[in-house]
Amino acid sequence: MIEATEQEKELMRHALGIRHAKSKIYRNHFQAGEWHKDFANWLVMVDKGFANKHNKFSLDFFVVTKLGAKQLGRRLPKL
Repeated sequence: MIEATEQEKELMRHALGIRHAKSKIYRNHFQAGEWHKDFANWLVMVDKGFANKHNKFSLDFFVVTKLGAKQLGRRLPKL
């Protein structure tokens, strides 16, 4: 199994709203266009299966997948 880097884990935690070990997941999105410093990192995570990319209203959004949440030792709730 492919392991997420610490940077990837941090980005996924941010997208899920996880601030500390006992935080509940209350969101699942990260908006980042080509201008954003983490855009390339998110595209790599999409390639690894840790995230999906969606385009809404001409904006790029990334969401963490079940596989990505598993890298954090979490399960995705139904939001």
